[in-house]
Amino acid sequence: MNAPTRGADTSTVKIHVEWNTITTPQNGDAEVTSYSLEWDAGTGGAAWAALVGKHSNSLATTFTVTDGIQRSKVYQFRVVARNIWGWGAYSAVTSIKAAKIPFTMLAPTTSVDALTGGLQIDWVEPDTSGEPITEYLIEIQKNGEDTWIEYAATCGGADPSIFTCVVPMADLESATYGYAQGDPIYVRARSYNFYGESEISPTSIEGTQLRTTPQPMLAPTRNSETSGDKIVVDWSVLVAPDNGDSSILSYNLVWDDNTATVDQDLVGVSPYYTQT
Repeated sequence: MNAPTRGADTSTVKIHVEWNTITTPQNGDAEVTSYSLEWDAGTGGAAWAALVGKHSNSLATTFTVTDGIQRSKVYQFRVVARNIWGWGAYSAVTSIKAAKIPFTMLAPTTSVDALTGGLQIDWVEPDTSGEPITEYLIEIQKNGEDTWIEYAATCGGADPSIFTCVVPMADLESATYGYAQGDPIYVRARSYNFYGESEISPTSIEGTQLRTTPQPMLAPTRNSETSGDKIVVDWSVLVAPDNGDSSILSYNLVWDDNTATVDQDLVGVSPYYTQT
């Protein structure tokens, strides 16, 4: 017979086994009277015990083991058929692990990365269902659409030991994602292991708003204290939304030193600067 196979209902607490029936000539040209499924109970093949069909006839082609199953442990199975002439040869052995696809992830969280100002996405490892996570998929919703797009450059998810990534805000303003200043950004995630992909997570609950670079400032103005040996310049501070909905880190005043070309940066962190 062909080796038994892992059934779709296998999990961390039960092993679902399936096998095929046999017909002429594999059945010895006689009707099969019973199929016997045996397992090693996790002994690594050191001992075998019949689960069904050995001591009383059974033509079932599926069986679920629920007793004695340990999460992540591997169990071996084999099957054999009987006809009027007796038992045939055992099938090849199949190893089945008490594991399945990962559980659905919690919704990712978003924030503004303190170092770069980008969109920081964080997630937590789900219940792995007995098999290690191999990768993650992190998707960002296209603004206003039911379209979800991976940002592979920094959020590819190929390293299952990483649970955070940062997306530049400027990239989210592109046509690919379609966000504008103040729009909430939503993300979701799924995980993978050897047995397949999890269900997609819920969408992040509170979308972090898109931040941008500051809007163009008003032209600086001449301060009344300007004299023959000094120039005093004033400019207006930027506030939301003109500051891109993010605190201004610095103002940069540039002058041409009376050369008609930009010659020197006069850098300050306040709306007041004196050049003498």
